[in-house]
Amino acid sequence: MSAFPAVNPPGAAPTSSVRTWLAALDRLDALMPTLVVPSHRRMGDASMIAMYRDYFQTLQRRAAALKREGKSADETATLLQMEIASKYPNTAGANRVGAAARIAYAEAP
Repeated sequence: MSAFPAVNPPGAAPTSSVRTWLAALDRLDALMPTLVVPSHRRMGDASMIAMYRDYFQTLQRRAAALKREGKSADETATLLQMEIASKYPNTAGANRVGAAARIAYAEAP
């Protein structure tokens, strides 16, 4: 069973969505896995789900806050690339963080 059916990593495709990733993580968490086997990382335990949930929620929260402050999508992406790199050093590279930040910005009210 695919944990992320029809879901692209934020920034990977026009259909990418931070909200969809969070919903997929909720579905995974409900399975109460003891082992998580990601496609591009080492295996781990369910704490991986919590880490990625926190990562995406941080992107959502910060992108929405920066949008309310009047920052542009590009400014938000640049700021979040720095913030995310320091808070989550083992996550995707800066280009993916920037793309995910732009998506979170677009999804923010």
